[in-house]
Amino acid sequence: MRVKVRFLSFYKDLFSGKQELEIELQEDNPTIEDLIKHLTTKTPQLRKYYGTPLLNILKNGSPAQDTDPLKDGDEVALMPLPSGG
Repeated sequence: MRVKVRFLSFYKDLFSGKQELEIELQEDNPTIEDLIKHLTTKTPQLRKYYGTPLLNILKNGSPAQDTDPLKDGDEVALMPLPSGG
């Protein structure tokens, strides 16, 4: 199963300046958490942001939770929490 992962803001710097990757997941019924585990094996620096307000995860444009299931063709975006004034 393949999902597209988009990296916004400083997250693309963690992935050598890439704005997106297509990731193949081998797990049965993969979740957002499975995807993050896969990404952190390739880019361990991501671990320090996982589970903090500095990492906002969207699935197909909507906020996502660790337990949200993924299906073939989903798009996941990693971005910092939006801020402004």
